[in-house]
Amino acid sequence: MGSPLGISRIEVEAESETMELDFNTLMLSNLKLLGDAHLNNGGVHLSCDLAIPYSGVDRVLYSKSVRFRQPDTSYPPFSTFFCISVINLNPSSIGGGLVLT
Repeated sequence: MGSPLGISRIEVEAESETMELDFNTLMLSNLKLLGDAHLNNGGVHLSCDLAIPYSGVDRVLYSKSVRFRQPDTSYPPFSTFFCISVINLNPSSIGGGLVLT
């Protein structure tokens, strides 16, 4: 049974460099997992594997700074890429949602 929500890769691109957080090689000491968030099979799962959906708030924090602005510019030229999968374990259930902040 898969997790309802999993993140396996995040990319942040700036004008001169790309920073990639690959959860297959990322050190656990660089992450803070909150709530039910946990590492599983090369990804971060943000909820439990439950047959009955529940409402929860889970977070993953990265401990190192990410440069969003180059020193010679006045605005942040960057883009991000999230690879997220959402699996509905109970198709008869109404509701459900996903929020990225």
